[in-house]
Amino acid sequence: GGECHRLGMFGGRGMDVDVVLDLMIHDIDLLLSFVRSPVTRISAVGVPVISQNVDIANARLTFANGCVANVTASRVSMRKQRKIRIFQEDAYVSMDFVENQIDLASTLFIVASKSGTTLETMSFYRYFRNRLEVTVGAPGSRFIAITDPGTPLADEAAACGFRACFENPPDIGGRYSVLSYFGLVPMALCGVPIEELLERARAMRALCGPVVPASHNQGTRLGTTLATLALQGRDKVTFTATGALSSFALWAEQLIAESTGKNGRGLVPIADEPLGDPSEYGSDRVFVWLGLEAEAEKAAAELDRLGAIHPVLRFQLPDRLALGGEFYRWELAIATAGALLHINPFDQPNVEESKRSAREVLSEWRDEEEPIDEAPVADDGRLAVYWGGGNSLPASNGSPTEAVEAIANLATSGDYVAILPYFAETAERDGALEALRARLRAEHHVATTIGYGPRYLHSTGQLHKGGPATGIFLLLTASPPVESRPLSVGS
Repeated sequence: GGECHRLGMFGGRGMDVDVVLDLMIHDIDLLLSFVRSPVTRISAVGVPVISQNVDIANARLTFANGCVANVTASRVSMRKQRKIRIFQEDAYVSMDFVENQIDLASTLFIVASKSGTTLETMSFYRYFRNRLEVTVGAPGSRFIAITDPGTPLADEAAACGFRACFENPPDIGGRYSVLSYFGLVPMALCGVPIEELLERARAMRALCGPVVPASHNQGTRLGTTLATLALQGRDKVTFTATGALSSFALWAEQLIAESTGKNGRGLVPIADEPLGDPSEYGSDRVFVWLGLEAEAEKAAAELDRLGAIHPVLRFQLPDRLALGGEFYRWELAIATAGALLHINPFDQPNVEESKRSAREVLSEWRDEEEPIDEAPVADDGRLAVYWGGGNSLPASNGSPTEAVEAIANLATSGDYVAILPYFAETAERDGALEALRARLRAEHHVATTIGYGPRYLHSTGQLHKGGPATGIFLLLTASPPVESRPLSVGS
Protein backbone atom coordinates (compact mmCIF):
# COMPACT_ATOMS: atom_id res chain seq x y z
CA GLY A 1 0.00 0.00 0.00
CA GLY A 2 0.96 3.64 -0.17
CA GLU A 3 0.25 6.95 1.50
CA CYS A 4 1.02 10.47 0.26
CA HIS A 5 0.70 13.79 2.06
CA ARG A 6 1.29 17.08 0.26
CA LEU A 7 0.27 19.88 2.59
CA GLY A 8 1.00 23.59 2.36
CA MET A 9 0.06 26.86 4.01
CA PHE A 10 -2.23 29.31 2.24
CA GLY A 11 -0.24 31.43 -0.20
CA GLY A 12 -2.82 32.78 -2.59
CA ARG A 13 -1.48 30.94 -5.64
CA GLY A 14 -3.36 28.38 -7.72
CA MET A 15 -6.75 29.37 -6.35
CA ASP A 16 -8.34 29.20 -9.81
CA VAL A 17 -8.20 25.38 -9.79
CA ASP A 18 -8.93 22.65 -7.28
CA VAL A 19 -6.09 21.47 -5.05
CA VAL A 20 -6.23 18.20 -7.00
CA LEU A 21 -4.79 19.88 -10.09
CA ASP A 22 -2.68 22.26 -8.04
CA LEU A 23 -0.90 19.75 -5.77
CA MET A 24 -2.34 16.23 -5.67
CA ILE A 25 -1.66 15.50 -9.32
CA HIS A 26 2.10 15.27 -8.61
CA ASP A 27 1.63 12.52 -6.03
CA ILE A 28 -0.73 10.63 -8.30
CA ASP A 29 2.01 10.64 -10.94
CA LEU A 30 4.45 9.24 -8.36
CA LEU A 31 2.07 6.48 -7.30
CA LEU A 32 1.45 5.42 -10.89
CA SER A 33 5.20 5.15 -11.45
CA PHE A 34 5.62 3.08 -8.26
CA VAL A 35 2.65 0.73 -8.55
CA ARG A 36 2.59 0.21 -12.34
CA SER A 37 -0.88 -1.34 -12.32
CA PRO A 38 -4.21 -0.01 -13.64
CA VAL A 39 -6.47 1.93 -11.27
CA THR A 40 -9.76 0.08 -10.80
CA ARG A 41 -11.54 2.35 -8.31
CA ILE A 42 -11.31 5.89 -6.92
CA SER A 43 -13.09 7.21 -3.83
CA ALA A 44 -12.53 10.89 -3.07
CA VAL A 45 -13.78 13.79 -1.00
CA GLY A 46 -12.83 17.47 -1.01
CA VAL A 47 -14.05 20.78 0.40
CA PRO A 48 -13.40 24.49 -0.24
CA VAL A 49 -12.12 26.41 2.78
CA ILE A 50 -10.83 29.79 1.61
CA SER A 51 -11.23 29.82 -2.15
CA GLN A 52 -14.28 28.89 -4.21
CA ASN A 53 -12.54 25.70 -5.32
CA VAL A 54 -11.56 22.57 -3.38
CA ASP A 55 -8.72 23.44 -0.96
CA ILE A 56 -8.45 20.12 0.88
CA ALA A 57 -8.90 16.74 -0.80
CA ASN A 58 -8.40 13.08 0.01
CA ALA A 59 -8.51 10.25 -2.50
CA ARG A 60 -8.35 6.49 -2.09
CA LEU A 61 -7.03 4.65 -5.16
CA THR A 62 -7.46 0.90 -5.61
CA PHE A 63 -5.23 -0.82 -8.18
CA ALA A 64 -5.75 -4.03 -10.13
CA ASN A 65 -2.87 -5.74 -8.31
CA GLY A 66 -4.55 -5.22 -4.92
CA CYS A 67 -2.55 -2.20 -3.84
CA VAL A 68 -4.49 0.57 -2.09
CA ALA A 69 -3.14 4.12 -1.77
CA ASN A 70 -4.39 7.12 0.16
CA VAL A 71 -3.53 10.60 -1.16
CA THR A 72 -4.09 13.82 0.77
CA ALA A 73 -3.49 17.34 -0.53
CA SER A 74 -4.12 20.66 1.21
CA ARG A 75 -3.14 24.27 0.55
CA VAL A 76 -4.63 25.64 3.78
CA SER A 77 -2.74 23.65 6.43
CA MET A 78 -0.84 25.04 9.40
CA ARG A 79 2.44 23.45 8.29
CA LYS A 80 4.19 22.27 5.16
CA GLN A 81 4.55 18.55 4.57
CA ARG A 82 5.74 16.52 1.60
CA LYS A 83 5.84 12.85 2.49
CA ILE A 84 5.26 9.47 0.91
CA ARG A 85 5.19 6.09 2.62
CA ILE A 86 5.25 2.68 0.97
CA PHE A 87 4.11 -0.49 2.75
CA GLN A 88 5.20 -3.88 1.44
CA GLU A 89 4.95 -7.37 2.89
CA ASP A 90 8.60 -7.33 3.97
CA ALA A 91 9.47 -3.64 4.07
CA TYR A 92 8.37 -0.13 4.95
CA VAL A 93 9.82 2.93 3.21
CA SER A 94 9.22 6.50 4.35
CA MET A 95 10.41 9.45 2.26
CA ASP A 96 10.41 13.12 3.14
CA PHE A 97 10.67 15.03 -0.12
CA VAL A 98 14.01 16.81 -0.18
CA GLU A 99 14.16 18.35 -3.63
CA ASN A 100 13.71 21.77 -2.02
CA GLN A 101 17.10 21.24 -0.36
CA ILE A 102 18.96 20.47 -3.57
CA ASP A 103 19.07 21.88 -7.08
CA LEU A 104 17.64 19.08 -9.19
CA ALA A 105 18.93 20.66 -12.38
CA SER A 106 22.56 20.40 -11.23
CA THR A 107 22.48 17.19 -9.17
CA LEU A 108 23.97 13.86 -10.20
CA PHE A 109 22.35 10.86 -8.50
CA ILE A 110 24.17 7.61 -7.68
CA VAL A 111 21.94 4.52 -7.67
CA ALA A 112 23.94 1.77 -5.94
CA SER A 113 22.62 -1.73 -5.32
CA LYS A 114 24.53 -5.01 -5.60
CA SER A 115 21.39 -6.97 -6.48
CA GLY A 116 19.86 -4.13 -8.46
CA THR A 117 16.55 -4.67 -6.68
CA THR A 118 17.01 -3.10 -3.21
CA LEU A 119 13.60 -1.67 -2.33
CA GLU A 120 14.74 1.55 -0.66
CA THR A 121 17.29 2.36 -3.35
CA MET A 122 14.96 1.74 -6.26
CA SER A 123 12.09 3.64 -4.58
CA PHE A 124 14.28 6.73 -4.21
CA TYR A 125 15.47 6.34 -7.79
CA ARG A 126 11.93 6.23 -9.16
CA TYR A 127 10.92 9.21 -7.06
CA PHE A 128 13.76 11.47 -8.24
CA ARG A 129 13.48 10.23 -11.81
CA ASN A 130 9.84 11.24 -11.79
CA ARG A 131 10.70 14.69 -10.44
CA LEU A 132 13.43 15.15 -13.06
CA GLU A 133 11.10 14.17 -15.90
CA VAL A 134 8.89 17.08 -14.87
CA THR A 135 11.68 19.64 -14.49
CA VAL A 136 14.41 18.77 -17.02
CA GLY A 137 12.91 16.31 -19.47
CA ALA A 138 14.95 13.18 -20.33
CA PRO A 139 16.69 12.52 -16.99
CA GLY A 140 18.87 9.50 -17.79
CA SER A 141 22.12 11.46 -17.92
CA ARG A 142 21.54 12.65 -14.33
CA PHE A 143 22.02 9.12 -12.96
CA ILE A 144 24.98 6.80 -12.39
CA ALA A 145 24.45 3.14 -11.50
CA ILE A 146 26.74 0.88 -9.46
CA THR A 147 25.66 -2.74 -9.46
CA ASP A 148 26.66 -6.29 -10.37
CA PRO A 149 26.59 -7.41 -14.01
CA GLY A 150 23.22 -8.47 -15.40
CA THR A 151 21.03 -7.03 -12.64
CA PRO A 152 17.70 -5.23 -13.23
CA LEU A 153 19.47 -1.99 -12.33
CA ALA A 154 22.10 -2.59 -15.01
CA ASP A 155 19.29 -3.17 -17.51
CA GLU A 156 17.55 0.01 -16.35
CA ALA A 157 20.75 2.01 -16.77
CA ALA A 158 21.16 0.79 -20.35
CA ALA A 159 17.51 1.30 -21.29
CA CYS A 160 17.25 4.78 -19.77
CA GLY A 161 20.60 6.13 -20.93
CA PHE A 162 22.36 6.59 -17.59
CA ARG A 163 25.50 8.70 -17.71
CA ALA A 164 27.47 5.61 -16.62
CA CYS A 165 26.95 2.13 -15.21
CA PHE A 166 29.80 0.69 -13.14
CA GLU A 167 29.51 -3.09 -13.01
CA ASN A 168 31.31 -4.43 -9.96
CA PRO A 169 32.93 -7.87 -9.75
CA PRO A 170 30.06 -10.07 -8.50
CA ASP A 171 32.25 -12.06 -6.08
CA ILE A 172 32.73 -9.02 -3.81
CA GLY A 173 30.24 -8.98 -0.94
CA GLY A 174 28.59 -5.68 -0.14
CA ARG A 175 30.32 -5.12 3.20
CA TYR A 176 33.74 -5.84 1.63
CA SER A 177 33.19 -3.48 -1.30
CA VAL A 178 34.54 -0.16 -0.01
CA LEU A 179 37.66 -0.47 -2.20
CA SER A 180 35.58 -1.45 -5.23
CA TYR A 181 33.33 0.69 -7.43
CA PHE A 182 30.76 0.91 -4.63
CA GLY A 183 33.13 2.92 -2.49
CA LEU A 184 35.56 4.40 -4.99
CA VAL A 185 33.06 6.02 -7.38
CA PRO A 186 31.36 8.16 -4.67
CA MET A 187 34.75 9.03 -3.19
CA ALA A 188 36.07 10.12 -6.58
CA LEU A 189 33.01 12.31 -7.17
CA CYS A 190 33.63 13.91 -3.77
CA GLY A 191 37.16 14.80 -4.80
CA VAL A 192 39.09 12.15 -2.88
CA PRO A 193 42.46 11.44 -4.60
CA ILE A 194 41.72 7.80 -5.36
CA GLU A 195 45.22 6.81 -6.47
CA GLU A 196 46.70 8.03 -3.18
CA LEU A 197 43.99 6.22 -1.20
CA LEU A 198 44.63 2.99 -3.10
CA GLU A 199 48.39 3.39 -2.62
CA ARG A 200 47.80 3.33 1.14
CA ALA A 201 45.69 0.20 0.70
CA ARG A 202 48.47 -1.45 -1.31
CA ALA A 203 50.98 -0.55 1.39
CA MET A 204 48.79 -2.20 4.03
CA ARG A 205 48.33 -5.24 1.79
CA ALA A 206 52.11 -5.63 1.76
CA LEU A 207 52.04 -5.66 5.58
CA CYS A 208 49.32 -8.33 5.53
CA GLY A 209 50.79 -10.68 2.93
CA PRO A 210 51.15 -14.46 3.35
CA VAL A 211 54.92 -14.21 3.85
CA VAL A 212 54.61 -11.76 6.74
CA PRO A 213 54.98 -13.54 10.12
CA ALA A 214 51.73 -13.75 12.06
CA SER A 215 53.17 -11.66 14.89
CA HIS A 216 53.77 -8.78 12.44
CA ASN A 217 50.85 -9.26 10.05
CA GLN A 218 48.70 -6.16 10.54
CA GLY A 219 45.44 -7.78 9.50
CA THR A 220 45.63 -11.25 11.02
CA ARG A 221 47.10 -9.90 14.26
CA LEU A 222 44.11 -7.59 14.76
CA GLY A 223 41.68 -10.36 13.83
CA THR A 224 43.34 -12.80 16.20
CA THR A 225 43.19 -10.23 19.00
CA LEU A 226 39.48 -9.58 18.49
CA ALA A 227 38.61 -13.28 18.27
CA THR A 228 40.69 -14.15 21.35
CA LEU A 229 39.06 -11.40 23.40
CA ALA A 230 35.61 -12.50 22.20
CA LEU A 231 36.28 -16.07 23.31
CA GLN A 232 37.19 -14.62 26.72
CA GLY A 233 33.83 -12.84 26.88
CA ARG A 234 34.90 -9.44 25.53
CA ASP A 235 32.82 -9.47 22.36
CA LYS A 236 31.51 -5.86 22.43
CA VAL A 237 33.86 -4.00 20.06
CA THR A 238 33.32 -0.40 21.14
CA PHE A 239 34.51 2.45 18.91
CA THR A 240 35.31 5.59 20.91
CA ALA A 241 36.68 8.14 18.42
CA THR A 242 34.73 11.41 18.20
CA GLY A 243 37.01 13.35 15.84
CA ALA A 244 37.37 13.67 12.08
CA LEU A 245 37.27 9.91 11.47
CA SER A 246 34.42 9.02 13.83
CA SER A 247 32.16 7.87 10.96
CA PHE A 248 34.59 5.00 10.32
CA ALA A 249 32.73 3.20 13.11
CA LEU A 250 29.50 3.06 11.07
CA TRP A 251 31.32 1.40 8.19
CA ALA A 252 33.03 -1.06 10.57
CA GLU A 253 29.68 -1.75 12.26
CA GLN A 254 28.24 -3.42 9.15
CA LEU A 255 31.52 -5.20 8.33
CA ILE A 256 31.71 -6.73 11.81
CA ALA A 257 28.03 -7.47 12.37
CA GLU A 258 27.23 -9.09 9.02
CA SER A 259 30.51 -11.00 8.82
CA THR A 260 30.59 -12.52 12.31
CA GLY A 261 27.01 -12.57 13.62
CA LYS A 262 25.90 -16.09 12.83
CA ASN A 263 25.69 -19.62 14.23
CA GLY A 264 25.08 -18.16 17.69
CA ARG A 265 28.48 -16.46 17.72
CA GLY A 266 29.93 -13.14 16.70
CA LEU A 267 31.38 -9.79 17.59
CA VAL A 268 28.94 -7.03 18.58
CA PRO A 269 30.04 -3.62 17.22
CA ILE A 270 29.15 -0.60 19.36
CA ALA A 271 29.23 2.65 17.38
CA ASP A 272 28.43 6.22 18.40
CA GLU A 273 27.83 5.36 22.06
CA PRO A 274 28.57 8.40 24.26
CA LEU A 275 31.64 7.83 26.43
CA GLY A 276 31.07 7.31 30.14
CA ASP A 277 33.05 6.58 33.26
CA PRO A 278 35.15 3.38 32.97
CA SER A 279 33.26 1.91 35.92
CA GLU A 280 30.00 1.95 33.90
CA TYR A 281 31.27 -0.63 31.43
CA GLY A 282 30.99 -4.37 31.89
CA SER A 283 33.74 -6.93 31.43
CA ASP A 284 32.46 -7.69 27.91
CA ARG A 285 34.09 -4.62 26.34
CA VAL A 286 37.11 -4.04 24.13
CA PHE A 287 37.64 -0.44 23.03
CA VAL A 288 38.92 0.79 19.67
CA TRP A 289 40.21 4.30 19.12
CA LEU A 290 40.93 5.19 15.49
CA GLY A 291 41.80 8.80 14.77
CA LEU A 292 44.31 11.27 13.40
CA GLU A 293 47.67 11.71 15.06
CA ALA A 294 46.75 15.34 15.73
CA GLU A 295 43.84 14.13 17.87
CA ALA A 296 45.73 11.46 19.79
CA GLU A 297 47.10 13.66 22.56
CA LYS A 298 43.66 15.05 23.38
CA ALA A 299 42.21 11.54 23.61
CA ALA A 300 45.14 9.99 25.50
CA ALA A 301 44.04 10.74 29.08
CA GLU A 302 40.57 9.26 28.63
CA LEU A 303 41.94 6.22 26.81
CA ASP A 304 44.46 5.68 29.61
CA ARG A 305 41.60 5.66 32.13
CA LEU A 306 39.73 3.08 30.07
CA GLY A 307 42.91 1.07 29.55
CA ALA A 308 43.41 0.68 33.29
CA ILE A 309 40.31 -1.58 33.36
CA HIS A 310 39.59 -2.67 29.79
CA PRO A 311 41.65 -3.54 26.70
CA VAL A 312 42.05 -0.56 24.36
CA LEU A 313 43.28 -0.81 20.76
CA ARG A 314 44.67 2.47 19.36
CA PHE A 315 45.20 3.33 15.70
CA GLN A 316 46.81 6.69 14.92
CA LEU A 317 46.59 7.78 11.29
CA PRO A 318 48.79 10.50 9.77
CA ASP A 319 45.95 11.77 7.55
CA ARG A 320 42.53 10.86 6.18
CA LEU A 321 43.94 9.02 3.16
CA ALA A 322 45.40 6.43 5.53
CA LEU A 323 41.85 5.11 5.76
CA GLY A 324 42.64 3.23 2.55
CA GLY A 325 45.00 1.05 4.56
CA GLU A 326 42.56 0.71 7.44
CA PHE A 327 39.82 -0.50 5.11
CA TYR A 328 42.12 -3.30 3.99
CA ARG A 329 43.38 -4.08 7.49
CA TRP A 330 39.90 -4.35 8.99
CA GLU A 331 38.46 -6.42 6.16
CA LEU A 332 41.25 -8.97 6.56
CA ALA A 333 41.03 -8.80 10.36
CA ILE A 334 37.29 -9.53 10.47
CA ALA A 335 37.68 -12.40 7.98
CA THR A 336 40.42 -13.80 10.24
CA ALA A 337 38.28 -13.37 13.35
CA GLY A 338 35.44 -15.20 11.63
CA ALA A 339 37.69 -18.14 10.80
CA LEU A 340 38.90 -18.36 14.40
CA LEU A 341 35.30 -18.25 15.64
CA HIS A 342 34.49 -21.13 13.23
CA ILE A 343 32.03 -19.14 11.11
CA ASN A 344 31.91 -18.16 7.45
CA PRO A 345 32.51 -14.38 7.33
CA PHE A 346 31.32 -14.13 3.73
CA ASP A 347 27.68 -15.22 3.98
CA GLN A 348 24.55 -13.87 5.69
CA PRO A 349 22.28 -16.92 6.06
CA ASN A 350 19.63 -15.37 8.31
CA VAL A 351 18.84 -12.29 6.21
CA GLU A 352 16.95 -14.05 3.41
CA GLU A 353 15.53 -16.51 5.93
CA SER A 354 13.94 -13.66 7.88
CA LYS A 355 12.46 -12.13 4.71
CA ARG A 356 10.92 -15.48 3.83
CA SER A 357 9.56 -15.97 7.35
CA ALA A 358 8.05 -12.46 7.40
CA ARG A 359 6.29 -13.09 4.09
CA GLU A 360 4.89 -16.38 5.39
CA VAL A 361 3.58 -14.84 8.61
CA LEU A 362 1.99 -11.90 6.80
CA SER A 363 0.40 -14.27 4.29
CA GLU A 364 -1.11 -16.35 7.11
CA TRP A 365 -2.46 -13.26 8.87
CA ARG A 366 -3.85 -11.84 5.65
CA ASP A 367 -5.79 -15.06 5.01
CA GLU A 368 -7.44 -14.91 8.44
CA GLU A 369 -10.80 -13.18 8.68
CA GLU A 370 -9.67 -11.60 11.96
CA PRO A 371 -5.85 -11.60 12.03
CA ILE A 372 -4.36 -12.39 15.42
CA ASP A 373 -2.70 -9.39 17.00
CA GLU A 374 -0.88 -9.66 20.31
CA ALA A 375 -2.20 -7.62 23.20
CA PRO A 376 0.17 -5.00 24.60
CA VAL A 377 1.69 -5.57 28.03
CA ALA A 378 1.18 -1.86 28.69
CA ASP A 379 -0.85 0.86 26.99
CA ASP A 380 -1.63 4.40 28.17
CA GLY A 381 -3.49 5.46 25.02
CA ARG A 382 -0.44 7.22 23.53
CA LEU A 383 2.23 4.54 23.82
CA ALA A 384 1.79 0.77 23.71
CA VAL A 385 4.46 -1.75 24.67
CA TYR A 386 4.50 -5.27 23.27
CA TRP A 387 6.73 -8.08 24.51
CA GLY A 388 7.88 -10.92 22.29
CA GLY A 389 10.59 -12.37 24.53
CA GLY A 390 10.69 -15.95 25.68
CA ASN A 391 10.74 -14.98 29.34
CA SER A 392 7.67 -13.69 31.11
CA LEU A 393 7.74 -9.96 31.62
CA PRO A 394 7.27 -8.72 35.18
CA ALA A 395 4.01 -6.87 35.81
CA SER A 396 4.18 -3.20 34.87
CA ASN A 397 0.74 -2.05 36.15
CA GLY A 398 -0.16 -0.96 32.63
CA SER A 399 2.49 1.77 32.53
CA PRO A 400 4.61 1.86 29.33
CA THR A 401 7.48 3.46 31.25
CA GLU A 402 7.45 0.66 33.81
CA ALA A 403 7.15 -1.94 31.04
CA VAL A 404 10.25 -0.63 29.25
CA GLU A 405 12.07 -0.55 32.59
CA ALA A 406 11.03 -4.16 33.22
CA ILE A 407 12.43 -5.15 29.83
CA ALA A 408 15.71 -3.37 30.58
CA ASN A 409 15.90 -5.14 33.96
CA LEU A 410 16.08 -8.47 32.13
CA ALA A 411 19.55 -7.51 30.87
CA THR A 412 22.37 -9.31 32.64
CA SER A 413 26.15 -9.19 32.37
CA GLY A 414 27.25 -9.72 28.78
CA ASP A 415 23.92 -8.67 27.24
CA TYR A 416 23.35 -5.70 24.95
CA VAL A 417 20.28 -3.60 24.21
CA ALA A 418 19.60 -2.75 20.56
CA ILE A 419 17.40 0.33 20.19
CA LEU A 420 15.73 0.13 16.78
CA PRO A 421 13.61 3.19 15.91
CA TYR A 422 11.55 2.65 12.77
CA PHE A 423 10.60 6.26 12.09
CA ALA A 424 12.18 9.41 10.66
CA GLU A 425 15.45 10.51 12.25
CA THR A 426 15.53 14.01 13.75
CA ALA A 427 17.99 15.84 15.99
CA GLU A 428 15.44 15.84 18.83
CA ARG A 429 14.90 12.09 18.60
CA ASP A 430 18.63 11.47 18.35
CA GLY A 431 19.12 13.37 21.59
CA ALA A 432 16.40 11.44 23.39
CA LEU A 433 17.76 8.09 22.24
CA GLU A 434 21.32 9.01 23.23
CA ALA A 435 20.04 9.91 26.70
CA LEU A 436 18.33 6.51 26.87
CA ARG A 437 21.59 4.78 25.92
CA ALA A 438 23.50 6.61 28.63
CA ARG A 439 20.89 5.72 31.23
CA LEU A 440 20.82 2.03 30.28
CA ARG A 441 24.61 1.82 30.53
CA ALA A 442 24.82 3.69 33.83
CA GLU A 443 22.02 1.73 35.53
CA HIS A 444 22.45 -1.73 33.98
CA HIS A 445 26.11 -1.73 32.83
CA VAL A 446 25.14 -3.09 29.42
CA ALA A 447 26.24 -2.10 25.93
CA THR A 448 23.73 -0.37 23.69
CA THR A 449 23.36 0.14 19.96
CA ILE A 450 21.08 2.37 17.89
CA GLY A 451 20.03 1.66 14.32
CA TYR A 452 17.26 3.45 12.45
CA GLY A 453 15.10 1.26 10.25
CA PRO A 454 15.25 0.18 7.58
CA ARG A 455 19.02 0.93 7.48
CA TYR A 456 19.87 -1.40 10.34
CA LEU A 457 18.32 -4.33 8.47
CA HIS A 458 21.15 -3.98 5.94
CA SER A 459 23.81 -3.29 8.59
CA THR A 460 23.35 -5.19 11.86
CA GLY A 461 20.29 -7.30 11.00
CA GLN A 462 22.32 -10.47 10.45
CA LEU A 463 23.89 -10.13 13.92
CA HIS A 464 20.48 -9.64 15.54
CA LYS A 465 19.13 -12.80 13.94
CA GLY A 466 22.12 -15.13 13.90
CA GLY A 467 24.58 -13.79 16.48
CA PRO A 468 24.97 -14.56 20.18
CA ALA A 469 21.71 -14.80 22.12
CA THR A 470 22.59 -11.83 24.30
CA GLY A 471 20.49 -9.13 22.64
CA ILE A 472 17.41 -7.37 23.97
CA PHE A 473 15.71 -5.57 21.10
CA LEU A 474 13.65 -2.44 21.65
CA LEU A 475 11.76 -1.74 18.41
CA LEU A 476 10.13 1.69 18.22
CA THR A 477 7.55 2.46 15.54
CA ALA A 478 4.74 4.90 14.87
CA SER A 479 2.82 1.86 13.54
CA PRO A 480 1.11 3.38 10.49
CA PRO A 481 -1.69 1.22 9.06
CA VAL A 482 -1.16 -0.93 6.00
CA GLU A 483 -4.23 0.06 4.04
CA SER A 484 -4.19 -2.82 1.58
CA ARG A 485 -4.46 -5.52 4.28
CA PRO A 486 -5.84 -5.73 7.83
CA LEU A 487 -2.42 -5.31 9.44
CA SER A 488 -0.21 -2.57 10.77
CA VAL A 489 3.52 -2.00 10.50
CA GLY A 490 3.66 -2.67 14.23
CA SER A 491 2.03 -6.08 13.66
